[in-house]
Amino acid sequence: MKILPIKTEYTYNKPSYFSKLGFGSGQGDTFVKTTDNTFPLKAITSKTAEMLYSLDYTPISEPREGYYLAHVLDRKTLKPVDIYIQKQYSNSVSAEYFFYRKIYDDLLKLVGIRHLKFNDDIQKVTPSDRYMVSYDKNLMGIGLLEHQIAVEEMLKRGYKNVQIDAIQGAYDFHTKAGFKSTDYYVYRPPHRLTASVYEWCDRLKAGERTVRDMLVFQHDSEVSMLNLNKTLENLVLYVNKNGIRIADDIKIRMELPELALKEWKELIKLKPILK
Repeated sequence: MKILPIKTEYTYNKPSYFSKLGFGSGQGDTFVKTTDNTFPLKAITSKTAEMLYSLDYTPISEPREGYYLAHVLDRKTLKPVDIYIQKQYSNSVSAEYFFYRKIYDDLLKLVGIRHLKFNDDIQKVTPSDRYMVSYDKNLMGIGLLEHQIAVEEMLKRGYKNVQIDAIQGAYDFHTKAGFKSTDYYVYRPPHRLTASVYEWCDRLKAGERTVRDMLVFQHDSEVSMLNLNKTLENLVLYVNKNGIRIADDIKIRMELPELALKEWKELIKLKPILK
């Protein structure tokens, strides 16, 4: 079976019945070169990640029993802000981490939550039904710490990778954190495929050809299989580019490719959380 190439730049695939324009993930940011061999990063293109992990800073807040200490950045001043991280529960199949900042005295404010599931069968940390969330828009880096927790849990368990389900509003963030969409092939009979095309034409207020051009196929002489993840990625790229906001019912399965995994391991060595 021949697999059509999916690249990070525009590529034309030509299945038997549709002409496909293959979109890919966004281009990387440009970094300022530092003296540390870890930077500049290549797979992780988040500027916030470089600022956060290259900062020579150790949290100065008082340790609390049952909490880990890390830090993020103030969005206006770019100064470090200490973060307390508490594991709310953990068992063989799942875990939940809460992220707090100290606002005054001993009062902590919840600024993020990360839910994890553990799949021994595929040796991966997998997405929970509840998304990772960040609540404090005055802080930069909460989401990166949430990803770091997942990678550290992956390493602790000897797993191979971390999976996430990216929704429209978080797609750009996840790609800049090193995640790439995976292949997921499904069969769609012509009548179901056509119905889906018309549905997306209505939701996007776009022409039929525009929607059909976003479909990605794996094709051989007998049957064409729809690459659902790559197709949904194209839809998200289209709506983001055109300023269209739709319900977050699109979920793109993503993982960390080899280089991104390597870079996350290097960042964890610089600033480990689960010591």
